[in-house]
Amino acid sequence: MKENVNKNRNTFNLVCYIKKARTLKNGEAPVYMRITINKQTADLSIQGSVNPNVWSQAKEQSRGKEKADYELNHYIKSVKGKLIQIHRELELSEKPINPQIIKEIYLGAKMDNEDSKSLIEV
Repeated sequence: MKENVNKNRNTFNLVCYIKKARTLKNGEAPVYMRITINKQTADLSIQGSVNPNVWSQAKEQSRGKEKADYELNHYIKSVKGKLIQIHRELELSEKPINPQIIKEIYLGAKMDNEDSKSLIEV
């Protein structure tokens, strides 16, 4: 008989997109990352912006040829890598996982574990 190994497995997806409705004064649109786990979502501003005319939603990156476009694409990959790493660490430690927790950890909130205690608490 086959045992269901993935019964506790969470669906996990990251999508990078721009918010054209929040265009900045310089004409660029802010870049966001959407974290989705088991149909729950959390949006995260990655503190970058891009000209909407050079944004490729299909590739989730800038098509521009300027240095800033290359730097933004590298930064997007870096943010995705960090979010994936946080998700993996939560899975391995068997802690609760939802998009808000991953967002808070990424933004620097302390995890509720032994590592986050101050010297006085220890």
